[in-house]
Amino acid sequence: MTGEASFRYLIGIDPDPDLTASEVAAFDQFYDTIHQPEVVAANRGFLGGHRLEAMRQPSGDGQGPRWLAFYEISDLDSVGDYVSRQRVPGAGVNYTPGPVPWTAMTTTWRAMLTVAAGPDVTRGRGPVLLTASAPGPASAGPTTVFEVLEDLGGASEVPATLTAWAGPVPEVDLAELAGLRPRPTWSRYYRRTGAQP
Repeated sequence: MTGEASFRYLIGIDPDPDLTASEVAAFDQFYDTIHQPEVVAANRGFLGGHRLEAMRQPSGDGQGPRWLAFYEISDLDSVGDYVSRQRVPGAGVNYTPGPVPWTAMTTTWRAMLTVAAGPDVTRGRGPVLLTASAPGPASAGPTTVFEVLEDLGGASEVPATLTAWAGPVPEVDLAELAGLRPRPTWSRYYRRTGAQP
């Protein structure tokens, strides 16, 4: 893990199904270009962030949030500082309002993670398969294992272990994944959103 932060703040978001395609696109662009840089600038130890979008729609299908934001955090003290502020009403940061109200979004997941194994393959340009399990001994391609340090609340509980599998989608054999123990409770393909560096 040399040269790479070992902690992540993960947020999973689903847009309201009644939003128009243009409203969803406007929020998506806003998050990448305005909100995400503000979050990094406003929080001690936040080094950067990137986002993933589910490759298959619709959201609300029980197969993981439509959007995932991963923020890299430099150290455990910064993780603790952020978590402590989340527990105090009114201690948050006032960010720029978006083109679509946050009330039109469901925050599905909010959690602090540790990178338990492997380089962070979610930072790449290719597709990523995210599963709620640890990889087996014959994993298909590079993997990253994330473990939840603290679930900060959301519409659903974050799985205790998340594995990101890198590489072109056809290289990952879902039948092989079904043989993992414990068997993934879900799996979903993601790709980087287009507005990010």
